[in-house]
Amino acid sequence: MVQSGSVGEPRALDQARRPRVTKPADQRRREILDAATLLFRERGFDVTTVQAIAKQAEVAAGTVYLYFPSKDSILVALQEDFEAGLLDRFAEIAEAVLAGEVASGEIVSYEEAVERLIDGTVGYGLERRDVCEVIARHLGRVGVVPDGPILAGGLTDLLARVIREGVRLGYVHTSDPEMAAYLLSLAAVSAIGNAIAFEDEPMLARVVRQTKELFIKALAPNALPTTDGAASGLPRDGV
Repeated sequence: MVQSGSVGEPRALDQARRPRVTKPADQRRREILDAATLLFRERGFDVTTVQAIAKQAEVAAGTVYLYFPSKDSILVALQEDFEAGLLDRFAEIAEAVLAGEVASGEIVSYEEAVERLIDGTVGYGLERRDVCEVIARHLGRVGVVPDGPILAGGLTDLLARVIREGVRLGYVHTSDPEMAAYLLSLAAVSAIGNAIAFEDEPMLARVVRQTKELFIKALAPNALPTTDGAASGLPRDGV
């Protein structure tokens, strides 16, 4: 019989007295998403359970549900976070292009702006290849309808602003910039993402080459730099 004050009791009490580690909400959410990404890649979406994600993230299953109401919502959150990061990358590229124009006094052509944006998409996707694979394999199987109108997505909105600026300058020709942006972003981002996800380097090279050609030749066959300070078509403040 173990008596009170024996070797076993203080150990249990010491464990109970250990302070709980409370992490910031954003960090906890990120750890859950990272755990889900790993398991969705290794096991597949259908087989992976919320309990398994919780174990991988070293949290209770109830904690997962505090951040995500369902497994489907975790997958949708992965896509939303991926898109938000890509938008940030686009913003960085735009700022670099505009800063370069100011420093050099030379206007970046529409063709170069398109190339930088597409190359930025590819670079970001290669950095997040694990998430690309999960989205490419599994997102279409989730019965979740995005909030808001279909043309209001962040990537589509940014591309539409670029196209509208091109129309204003006279070297992009389309009657519906928003729909053109939606179709182009849907086709290009999906194709680039799939090639990255499945590590098909020859296909990725073809997709990138043809995406640039489509954006430049289909929308702006006679694109030339102008002298009004906005030839790149990258959105300025107020555009």
